[in-house]
Amino acid sequence: MQNQRRLAAVGVFLIIPALALCVSGLLKFNVPYSLIHPALVIGGLIGALAINLFPIATAHTHLENGNLVGALSIKLRGSLINLCVAFLSLALLGVIALYVFVENFQPR
Repeated sequence: MQNQRRLAAVGVFLIIPALALCVSGLLKFNVPYSLIHPALVIGGLIGALAINLFPIATAHTHLENGNLVGALSIKLRGSLINLCVAFLSLALLGVIALYVFVENFQPR
């Protein structure tokens, strides 16, 4: 349980640049460029998602009659904080991806 909280805390720390980017765009205030560098924003979101998926998701694969069979299970009990951090990082990644698409979309 203590390890799950530690992973969630690291995930929240990694999400801070993306939150600063989104909030600064909404509230129109300036954030230092070193904090919202694209490598920090996207890398932090992917890192936070990756380290918080370990406590909540397990994948099992095996061969059955020559076919590869897989199963993915998500544990909801005992790791709610990890689930929230993973959801927040996915949501922020989606918002940033949507912004990039809308900003660069040009109808033909």
